[in-house]
Amino acid sequence: MARNRARQNLEEGKAMKFYTIKLPKFLGGFVKAILNTFSKNG
Repeated sequence: MARNRARQNLEEGKAMKFYTIKLPKFLGGFVKAILNTFSKNG
């Protein structure tokens, strides 16, 4: 199960990068800012 969970996290990471690149630059920057905020708090 742990292996499947790791694979799922990897898939989500790829999806996040895909959306960040494909979305308009403003929206991509906004998403990055939110993710950075969560990373600092976490």
